[in-house]
Amino acid sequence: MEDAKPIDRSTGLSGMPSPKRMLWFIGILTVSMTVSFMTSIVLLYKFEIPAGNKETLVYMLGQLSGLTTACVMYWVGTTNSSGQKTDLLAKAQPVKE
Repeated sequence: MEDAKPIDRSTGLSGMPSPKRMLWFIGILTVSMTVSFMTSIVLLYKFEIPAGNKETLVYMLGQLSGLTTACVMYWVGTTNSSGQKTDLLAKAQPVKE
C-alpha cells in the first residue's frame, strides 16, 4: 500500500488556490497596479522625458494603463459577481421536483 500524501489546505480539490487566497492575491495585485500607474503619471509630469525614451515610455504606460484597467474591472465588472453567484449556487440545495 502506498503512503498517503498529506492534504494541502492551500489549494482546492482541483489543485487551484482556494477562492479566499485568490481574492487576496487579486486585491494586492489591483492595489499595486493602481499605485504603480498613479506613481508613473505623477513622475511623468514631474520630470522631463528624454526625446529618445519618449516612445518607449508612452508604450509602457499604455500597457500599464491596460493592465490596471483589467484589474479594477475585475472588482467593478461581472467577473467577481459571477464568481460569488457560482459559489452560492454550489452551496444551494438541489431543486426537488
